[in-house]
Amino acid sequence: MGWFGRILTFEVVADADAPTAGEILFDSSNGAIADVGGRSIGGYACYGASIKAAVKPLVDCCAIDLLDDGLQLRSVPSALLPISDFDLGYSADGQASSKIERVQAPARDVPTSLRLSYYDPALDYQTGESRASTGEQDGKEERVELPAVLPASIAKSLVEEAMARAWAKRDKLTLRLPPAQLDLRPGVRLEIPLSPSHWTVETCNIESFVVIAELRPCRPTGLALIADSGRIASNPDVVVGDLTLALFETPAALSLPNAPSVMLAASSSTTGWKSRGVEVGVGNQGSILRTPARKSKLGRALSALASSGDPVISVDIEMVDANQWLVSCDDDALAQGANAAILGREIVQFGDAVPIGPGRFRLSRLLRGRDRTGWATVGHTTDEWFVLIETDALRVIELPSWSIGAQASAKGIGAGAGAAEAHATIGWGGLRPLSGSALLLDGVQVVGARCSAIASPTGGTTIDTQARSTLNQLLSALRQHGLIEI
Repeated sequence: MGWFGRILTFEVVADADAPTAGEILFDSSNGAIADVGGRSIGGYACYGASIKAAVKPLVDCCAIDLLDDGLQLRSVPSALLPISDFDLGYSADGQASSKIERVQAPARDVPTSLRLSYYDPALDYQTGESRASTGEQDGKEERVELPAVLPASIAKSLVEEAMARAWAKRDKLTLRLPPAQLDLRPGVRLEIPLSPSHWTVETCNIESFVVIAELRPCRPTGLALIADSGRIASNPDVVVGDLTLALFETPAALSLPNAPSVMLAASSSTTGWKSRGVEVGVGNQGSILRTPARKSKLGRALSALASSGDPVISVDIEMVDANQWLVSCDDDALAQGANAAILGREIVQFGDAVPIGPGRFRLSRLLRGRDRTGWATVGHTTDEWFVLIETDALRVIELPSWSIGAQASAKGIGAGAGAAEAHATIGWGGLRPLSGSALLLDGVQVVGARCSAIASPTGGTTIDTQARSTLNQLLSALRQHGLIEI
């Protein structure tokens, strides 16, 4: 054990062989319980308000009978003491008495179902449960929590033994034995000409040299059943993959009112995913945001989409995460807006998505220029970004109004960020030009192509300072918005 800075490190070294139940009891009781052997136990959490409370689950489940010899608690001798039929029904006064008195508790007092919880090494030491039942009848159910490490087969054997003992203990036998059995004590096993034949003495009383013993059937032990631990609720360690980012102009349907914005998509090539930090910057301003909570379906174009509106035209896409899947849809779903995606700067819908390789799909039956992006149906190239429009897997980022026409950037921060960085020119979202030279609103041109530069006013015989200042401000605004050359 040692200190490294402020971190305390330690190493746990386990025994090479699993201890037996007796060794655990001996160690837990500081020697008050003798080593009685028993089954091997992979580990035991010995806790409780007292030693008795701590070791009782192990003693009960492993059916360990203990006798107090005045110094230690020891196991009951395994030898059987035979009792003949002539020893039964002894009476000191010569009066006739019954050879045996046998009573049985009602079946409703005995559990019909028993559950045993334990720690299963095959389940990475998660809690396992084994169950024993007496049939389909309804009745009392009991649960036993054994804080021990056990294989499933041992746990199944223990719970079946416990259920058998619970039903065997319904029987109570009272014997009246002659003085020859005065040394009889609790815990001794007797062999009696009955069925079952093996009984354990629970209490002994002596009345007029008559030994009155109360007995219970011996606890059944030694079962060896086979059980399966089942499947583990796995928590696989997934390496954090490098982050892949892309920025898109926000579609009109998702754009913020009266504010420019961009849409952030994020993915990685590994299966694991969690939201990560991203630094978004415009000009000299920057802010820290988070990627979407769900991984975007992001990829690249392997082929250039033609500008024709022919429905047989297709485009091949390769996803960043090869485990992600694109699905086809019918015409009714297309009419409802299904399978909308951004390819480059155009919004398309695809009806067919045919896998052509790991993480690769051929998209066809396309609807082009959706959401007022008909102007972007030309100029497609290979390697341009593709993203499926899913609102919970994309993040719309509001930007200041002065950023229109500027370039926004996004880069990952923290673990797994890699060299992820994306750029996009900021537009007004749904306010798209319908041709390459004009911006139309409701069919009316409001902005045309950029004009030539206009020089600031200089010279002249009469100088109006206030007028020149106003003109310079107007020219500066036109240059800033890209309406005239600088």
